[in-house]
Amino acid sequence: MPAKRWPALAAAALIAAPVRAEVPVIPLPQTAEADAGVPGGIALGSGTPIMVQADDTDAAGVADWLGDIAHQRLGLHFLRKVPQVQGLAIRFVHKPVDSTDAKPLGAEGYRLDIDARGATITATARAGLFYGAVTLAQLLAATPGQPLAAVHITDAPHYAWRGLMLDSARHMQSVPAIERLIDLMALHKFNRLQWHLTDDQGWRLQIRAFPRLTSVGAWRVGPDGKRYGGFYTQAQVRHVVAYAAARGITIVPEIEMPGHALAALRAYPEWGFAGVPASAQADWGVFPSIFGVEPVTLKALQTVLDEVMALFPNREIATGGDEALHDQWRASPAVQARIKALGLRDETALQGWFAGQMARYLAAHGRQAIGWDDLLAAGGIPEGAVVLSWHSPQGATTALKAGHDVVLATDPVFYFDHRQAPGRNEPPGRGTVITPADIYAVDPGSVDAVTSGHLLGVQGQIWTEYVRSDAQMLAMAWPRAAALAELGWTTPARRDWVGFSARLPAEAQLLARWQVQPTPGAFGVKTAAVAGEVPSQAMQTCSNRIALNLPTAGEHPALVDIMDRCWVTPPIALDAPTITVRIAALPFNYQLAADAKTITLRPPVGNGDELVVRQDTCDGPELARVPLDAVPHDAVPTAVSVPLGAATGTHKLCVFAASRSPAPLWAIDTVTLP
Repeated sequence: MPAKRWPALAAAALIAAPVRAEVPVIPLPQTAEADAGVPGGIALGSGTPIMVQADDTDAAGVADWLGDIAHQRLGLHFLRKVPQVQGLAIRFVHKPVDSTDAKPLGAEGYRLDIDARGATITATARAGLFYGAVTLAQLLAATPGQPLAAVHITDAPHYAWRGLMLDSARHMQSVPAIERLIDLMALHKFNRLQWHLTDDQGWRLQIRAFPRLTSVGAWRVGPDGKRYGGFYTQAQVRHVVAYAAARGITIVPEIEMPGHALAALRAYPEWGFAGVPASAQADWGVFPSIFGVEPVTLKALQTVLDEVMALFPNREIATGGDEALHDQWRASPAVQARIKALGLRDETALQGWFAGQMARYLAAHGRQAIGWDDLLAAGGIPEGAVVLSWHSPQGATTALKAGHDVVLATDPVFYFDHRQAPGRNEPPGRGTVITPADIYAVDPGSVDAVTSGHLLGVQGQIWTEYVRSDAQMLAMAWPRAAALAELGWTTPARRDWVGFSARLPAEAQLLARWQVQPTPGAFGVKTAAVAGEVPSQAMQTCSNRIALNLPTAGEHPALVDIMDRCWVTPPIALDAPTITVRIAALPFNYQLAADAKTITLRPPVGNGDELVVRQDTCDGPELARVPLDAVPHDAVPTAVSVPLGAATGTHKLCVFAASRSPAPLWAIDTVTLP
């Protein structure tokens, strides 16, 4: 070919090259190419038929879902499941697997073509048809009443496991709220919901063989003296499982063992060692409670698993394994004899043996055990078990190298009970601020440098110690879950924070349509400051060991380190002789095991607790020491006037509660200048 013709050919190639389309969809599809052939867009509105072949039950089910979404959330009335139509329509094409395809779609893959014929969703399996419908639903929601831009999307997930975990043991959610969570998960192409149904604070699953698990174990008395609890009936569970399955989501039940067992042991004390009185059940933290290891206990727990397997038809069953304290085993002559009889070295190995017994029982019934990565130290995990890695990315790498399939569920970045923003209007939760940007910055593939293929995916955890309501549960999850969805679905080469941020306004509209109200800070809106007032969230905790944004009986939560009741303010102009500190006495209801001995206590000078203010640092000159005797122990922030003497200039203030006991838990609400 003569050289002089090359520029013309290159220009023709550029003209023919597909144009990348920017689509307001989360998670971002793998490819999206604009179609310039339909400049005015495609108007899909009320009256548009959904075409489904008469014998295609999978497509018919997805078409029903799309029709319901369009009607209930978008106000559109599509014609349902029309067998044949000419002209504009939404078409479902259930294509058989073809081994000759150069780029097979896979079970969860799909093609979505929006062109002059309407919208055509092509997939080889129901999952792909559903995810194509999800993308179409997001496009319709992002441009309500407007024509859709012509586009050709080819899409499939990067990871097989894209999950959230919901803790219903600490605080229980209504079935409609769980359905709403499932709806939002489906709209973001999640496919696993790990349902945390048992823990120290409550047993939430009806087990017919052991009715006291719910009549006793499902209820507790809180620090306020009120009875709290409830459980899900087996009929409710079957409904939720079916509801999720229709939306492409597998529910993975979690039955904690051998630790986190207090609720079960209150119901059946003969199963193990409670270690604490029933009055402690409303505490938070790590309990000494643990199941025993005698055959009668193992048989009882396997009977529980029998009913769990009957309710949840999926392969995976989670059995916990995290934070099991061995003190009760260590103190039990019967357990020590059992260790010796089994030829095990110690209590850690005994936990590995225990986990292995349960995993093999599940495997014998065609199921797969899933456990937290605490079990790696114990050993005894069967080769086929899946590890949920929460401790660190390094722990995930260790599990991968040991040959386990791993789901990355790392604390704190994938823990959605943390604050989403630094302002005082955030709901209660853990103290570290975890934003959508923090989640999006994670590279899951970095933990899998050696054993490619064993990293199944990612999972976000919605723990609920301080998440008391359905609305708060949803608000804590979103929009952070949207960032996680993109980590799980979209290839690393396609992920881009700037592009994701540009799609967040459409995400906010989508959440509003599903009546979810994240806090303004979740979308970057800053809390307006009040002149002269410094809230606890604007201070630094002195040691930041276990910082929590705790509920008070006032208008806002208070940020406090339960291991050290001490704060440092930003620089303050000390132009007045006094400041006002609003402080509340909260209940100290925490199980801290050996860490309880490391709580920092600064003894008062007098007989009672005192509020102390020092200049610049906590070892600086003492400016004030005020008794706290007049502050009622009712969690209501109370104004305490603190004279500063002759202090002048601009200084940081170290403010702390001096006490000889962890109780009450003193929490500062605000420091205010006159």
